[in-house]
Amino acid sequence: MNDRVTVSVLVPVYNAEEYIEESIESIRCQTFGDLEIIAIDDGSEDRSYEILKRIKSTERRLRIVRQSHRGLVNALNLGIDLALGDWIARLDADDIMYSDRIESQLEYCRREGVQLCGGAADLFSKNRLTRRRLMYPESDRSIKIGLMFGCVLLHPTIFCRSDIMKVGYCDMFHGVCEDYDLWVRLALRGVKMGNIQKPVIKHRLHENQLSTCRREAVKAGRDSVRRYYISQLGKKRNINARDIAIFSDWLEGRSNGEPTNSKEVWDSVKRILCDVSYNEHNDARVVINYCKGALIFSSMNNIGYLIEYLKYCTKQQVLPSVLLLLAMFILRVLPFKKDSMLCRWLVRIARPGSANG
Repeated sequence: MNDRVTVSVLVPVYNAEEYIEESIESIRCQTFGDLEIIAIDDGSEDRSYEILKRIKSTERRLRIVRQSHRGLVNALNLGIDLALGDWIARLDADDIMYSDRIESQLEYCRREGVQLCGGAADLFSKNRLTRRRLMYPESDRSIKIGLMFGCVLLHPTIFCRSDIMKVGYCDMFHGVCEDYDLWVRLALRGVKMGNIQKPVIKHRLHENQLSTCRREAVKAGRDSVRRYYISQLGKKRNINARDIAIFSDWLEGRSNGEPTNSKEVWDSVKRILCDVSYNEHNDARVVINYCKGALIFSSMNNIGYLIEYLKYCTKQQVLPSVLLLLAMFILRVLPFKKDSMLCRWLVRIARPGSANG
């Protein structure tokens, strides 16, 4: 298959015999047909490769590449190099596309002039949909603000111009956060981003996922990427280095709980957000949504953060979140640890739809 196509769907595969057939079938059933499927078998030790070969016998659009196990980043970069499409769509070997995913994202990118597009995802486990849907900010500006707080583009929903993806993934953090790192580098280059506001995939939850197995490594990688992004924004906009350090420490839960410190921290947060935002009032809701997790944790030790939050809402004419205020109050009054189940649950309900804060 040497002809150009519109879309290359890139699926890295490693020991996915339980899921790969259903995943590939969801690509074959797309309403948009001018595509190729590139499956990179990264040294699977199960029947994944045999299943792919069987599918290929009835699907000419499927290209299979097999290599010794070299890791996700290597497999992704190989697939990008081999892609013949003008656009590259990502899918994990255990996820399922909705039938109009490619058509919807291609139409959105062409209409909005977006170069890299993500989307929402429905979570499912053991072949049953849960009640959770992951939603992410839509506009280019809100995404680039959001990247200061975490990864706001879900990797298996990505749909991107292939020439932009040629920048490639880096394995700086030993197999974690390669997606967040790439989105940050592309954001700093001025790539226009967007998130389509409807689910484009069903995203599988299971205990063998990387984010579950290597939680501490993921957190360390995320913190490193976030600090790099904020520091680079700071250089572009001459943001004070001390403000950057205070902001980063606060997001990572490292700021101390002294009552006199809350105003200093929040002032630094506001200065950074004001410098990065083009219009602080219009971005206030976006900013507050991302700050919720850090506000909840910091208010456990210092009620001053609750006061500063209310002052900010008043100034920006934004209604405070009732759920956030309730979570901050409960965790302030009751002696819960940051890693307790209740604490995580309160952060989740106060920040609906967020997966990677």
